[in-house]
Amino acid sequence: MRPAQPVYAINLKTEKVDANKLISSVSDVKQTLYGMLASNVNASFSSSSAQNIARSLNGSMAINLTNGKLMNLDLLHELASVGKFVGNGFGPPKNFTDLVQLTGNFDVKNGLAQTNNLKAVIDGGTLAAAGLINLADQSLNLHVTAVLNKAISQQVGGTFQPLTAILLLR
Repeated sequence: MRPAQPVYAINLKTEKVDANKLISSVSDVKQTLYGMLASNVNASFSSSSAQNIARSLNGSMAINLTNGKLMNLDLLHELASVGKFVGNGFGPPKNFTDLVQLTGNFDVKNGLAQTNNLKAVIDGGTLAAAGLINLADQSLNLHVTAVLNKAISQQVGGTFQPLTAILLLR
């Protein structure tokens, strides 16, 4: 006979919040996403430990991150690898991707966030994604479309039109 688990409801609107500090405080994701975050969250969770908040999270979220970095991933080099570009000319891989902007809306059920409009603007192009993000174990099941701008497309051997690549992340 355990007592009922309390449910916490949050209705939160943020502007110019340090994304790394916020995400690090409520999840196991540390030192991964940096930038200024604006968000609108209407959700509930039933855990009092930071490690389990993600697993019990339900509701909706909208994010807008600006002037950020995604650590441990160089998206342009990954796209060059997947696309087997003739010459990438990007220099050595970096340990991060600069994010000019990252936006999206999420419907969350038991820590599984579904999106149809995740968009990242990076130096050299844009990425659009739809699919699922597991907030508890940080796994991805996303259909991603990358569009490289004209300069990058020409640099890697594309035509005068922006180069488009479709990726499936799992």
